[in-house]
Order: sequence, then structure tokens, then C-alpha cells
Amino acid sequence: MLAPMTSAVTPFVLEPLAVARPWGGTRARAFVEGASAEPADSPIGEWWLVSSREPASRILTGPNAGRSLPDLLAEHGEEVLGRALAGKDEPFPLLVKVLDAVVPLSVQVHPSDALSPGDGKTESWYVLNAEEDAVLYLGLRDGASAEDLFRAV
Repeated sequence: MLAPMTSAVTPFVLEPLAVARPWGGTRARAFVEGASAEPADSPIGEWWLVSSREPASRILTGPNAGRSLPDLLAEHGEEVLGRALAGKDEPFPLLVKVLDAVVPLSVQVHPSDALSPGDGKTESWYVLNAEEDAVLYLGLRDGASAEDLFRAV
């Protein structure tokens, strides 16, 4: 019979981090449990829900309350991340954000790990709410080429 596993790390909740941006709004607070940025009407463009980058997430609950996520990972990386990711000299592999944009945002292209080792990014978006006339542009209009794009830029 296997002995029950014990761990110094119990499930925990992370504090949402408000990151002010000039293009930010005030609507996302409704989607972010525990959101508390002051003043309440300040434009917050991003709410970081999980981050080991600065500003790093802080643990709100349990025996590790008050600690930062990077601090917890430094001490208990294998228990949190598993053997495959623990001990690597890399930040926690996820950065989870809620964006609140009140003006159109530009396309952001991020380098891969091959071009920027340890700092590459792969993104996934999920739209929680949008105005009725909101649009998300993906790609170029029919007939436009990469050369047309570079010439326009």
C-alpha cells in the first residue's frame, strides 16, 4: 500500500494585481474576484491573475499567505510545478491577464523562445465581454500581401 502524500503546499488563491495602462478602463473589476485597485475609478488596463514576473503574484490564503509566487516556487517548485518544470532557471510558465481596453489596441508580436530564450511568449485570447460594435482583426484583407503591409507601415 502507498503512503499518503504530504505537502507543505496546499491549494491557495492569488491576489489579482492591477496594472494601470493609459488605454485601460474600469469595467474589468466585475470579472476579477477580489479586485481592489484604488481609486476605484482609475483606468486599469490589465489585471494579472497569475504572474511570476514583476509585479509578481502574492498568495492570499493558506499557510503561505503573504509570500510571492516566485518565492514559493523557489522553495517548493517540484510540489507546485512537477519534476519536469521544477528547478529550471525560468519564470513560472504562465502569465494570466484580464485586459480592459477602452480604445483600440495595436497588434502585438512577441518573440519565440528560439529568438528570445526564456522570454518567448505564446498567447491565447478568450473574450469575456465586448461592446456590440467591437471587432477583432485577424490577418490581412483579401488580396493584401506581406509586401503591401510593410509598405503601409
